[in-house]
Amino acid sequence: METLADALQARSCAYRLLAFFMALPTRDVADSVLAGSLRADVEEIADGANFDPEEARRVTEALDAENSFWQLDAEEALRALRLDYTMLFTNPEGAVVSPYEACFKGSDDFDSSGLTFISPTALDAERVYRQLGIKPSGHSNESADHMGVETEFLDLVYEQLAGAVDDSGDEERQRLATILEDFDRGHFLKWGAAFFSRVQNAAQTPVYRALGCLGVALAASERDVFAGCLAPCA
Repeated sequence: METLADALQARSCAYRLLAFFMALPTRDVADSVLAGSLRADVEEIADGANFDPEEARRVTEALDAENSFWQLDAEEALRALRLDYTMLFTNPEGAVVSPYEACFKGSDDFDSSGLTFISPTALDAERVYRQLGIKPSGHSNESADHMGVETEFLDLVYEQLAGAVDDSGDEERQRLATILEDFDRGHFLKWGAAFFSRVQNAAQTPVYRALGCLGVALAASERDVFAGCLAPCA
C-alpha cells in the first residue's frame, strides 16, 4: 500500500528526472534511455506519485508511441536528443521555450528594485531556497529561476518532506510544506504547467515529449500535495 511518504518520494524522483534533462544530454544519457531506464523510472513515478489516471496514462503513452527514435543507435540517439534540447531551450535563433522563469513570463513579478542585470525573480527564488538551507547547484551555474534549478529545488524539498512524514513529526512537516507552498505560489505554479505543455507539444523525440507530459502532471497535482502536507496529522 502506497503511503504519503512514498508519494512524496515519487514526486522527488520525478522532479529530479526533469532537472536532469534540463541540461544538455550526454552519451551516457542516450545509452540509458535506449536501455530502458527512463521508461522504468517514468512508470514507477506514474504509479507512485498519485497522478490523475489520465495524466499518468499520457506520460507513459508518450514514451510508448511509435517513433523512429527507438530504432536509432546510441550516437544517433544522442544527436536527436541534443537537437531536441537545443531547439526547445537554447537555440540562439529562437528557442521554442525559455528555460528562465522571468523571460518565459515576459515580465518580472518582483521587479520593484530597479535592478538592471539581476533578475528580481531569481533573487526571490534564492530567498526561498535559503529557507530550506540549501543552494540548488543547477547545471553550469544557471540563474536561480532556470527551470533546471527550480525542479532541482522541488526534488530536494520533496525528499525532505518524505523524510519528515516518516520521522520528524508534524512541526517539521508543516515547516517544509510552508516552504513548498511559498515556492509553488510564487514561482513554479505561475509557469510550470505552461512551460511543460509547450515542451510536450513541440518536442521532436518521445523522450522530451514524455518529460513535458510529466511536468504537466506534476503541476496539475501540486496544489493538492502541499495542501495535504499542511493539514495536521490525525
